[in-house]
Amino acid sequence: LRQRRFCPVYPFPDGVNVDTERGEVALQLDDHSPDILVLASNLKPFVKNVNGVLCINVGRLAKGVGGGTFAHVTVQPGVLGSNVQDTLLENSVAERAKVEIMKI
Repeated sequence: LRQRRFCPVYPFPDGVNVDTERGEVALQLDDHSPDILVLASNLKPFVKNVNGVLCINVGRLAKGVGGGTFAHVTVQPGVLGSNVQDTLLENSVAERAKVEIMKI
């Protein structure tokens, strides 16, 4: 998240199949962070709040002949306040979300 890019490796190494002309712009996070970042990897599934971004590693849906894991995400509605800045802080999706990592 601190790199402000969706691609964790920048500059792109040789041999990576990425359209570098469009990829450099398309993979940037600009000045905004996502509310929820969902990733799938071979690492152990986890849910973590990183600087207000709810990071979810769902693991793999299928692992060989057996089932894997997936995430069930529930986000409670936000509340409108009188001050816009207070409303943004109080309505952090990471604080209003419930995530369950489910096994198949």
